Amino acid sequence: MSDKIRYLREDYRLHDLPVSNESKKGGGGSEPPGGDKLEKRVEELEKSVKNLEVSLGKIEVTLDGLRTNVFPNLTTKADLANEMGTVNQSIANFRTDITRVESTLIKWFITTALLLSGGVGAIAFGLARALGKG
Repeated sequence: MSDKIRYLREDYRLHDLPVSNESKKGGGGSEPPGGDKLEKRVEELEKSVKNLEVSLGKIEVTLDGLRTNVFPNLTTKADLANEMGTVNQSIANFRTDITRVESTLIKWFITTALLLSGGVGAIAFGLARALGKG
């Protein structure tokens, strides 16, 4: 409360208005301190409040539109959890497939290496026999 009084006293000093105890007598009948300046400020505040009411009305309409049109279509935590379960299962299946392909490729490489070494050995053996007789 004392902050408001301090503010008003400062406002009176800025406008060169008296702040004595004599001017604070009750009973009315005289113009409030500030006169026309105070009335102009009040009128401007009333205009600002009307503009704020219009702006708030627009915001309410926008939020209502979002609530009815957008929010029902947004994903919920349960939807995300379900999708994450599906994604995790897909990743696990993919890893299994990669492991299966990897083992198949290793088997093919080993088999090919054995067959090639056996073929090279057979050719070398055949050449050695053919050259050794002659």
